[in-house]
Amino acid sequence: MWVALAVLAVAATVGTWLLVRARRRRTWLTRLQATRPDVEWFPGELIPQLRRSGSVDRVAGGWQVAAPRIAAAEDQLTVLESSARHQEDAVSARQLRDAVRSAREKMETLSGPGRHDQWALDLDDVEALLVTVLGPTSADSANALPPR
Repeated sequence: MWVALAVLAVAATVGTWLLVRARRRRTWLTRLQATRPDVEWFPGELIPQLRRSGSVDRVAGGWQVAAPRIAAAEDQLTVLESSARHQEDAVSARQLRDAVRSAREKMETLSGPGRHDQWALDLDDVEALLVTVLGPTSADSANALPPR
């Protein structure tokens, strides 16, 4: 009788621990997913809008408006990296954060003083950096040609 109660108590403790652990991971993954739209917005909407602006001065102005949103996403990814309980989750958050940070730094340079004769190509570099780390979107997959 006592052995059965002890086994039941251990099973309840282990079950509770597993449920709490799974819930924490789901919460963490939800927070990561909540950050992705801001990161996807950067190459998906912001960069094309800046490219269409037509001048490096307008790019700089548009970037000044958008920079706080990108900085907030970068900050959230830093928090997610440090709070990840699994190594692969930390790596995922770090890779995304590092790409956002590099892209933000390139945009800061582009909108700063100096000559920026190649500003459209610089925007292409920023976009490519982010698209590489984000991977293909569902829209990209839908537009891809099927293999032969």
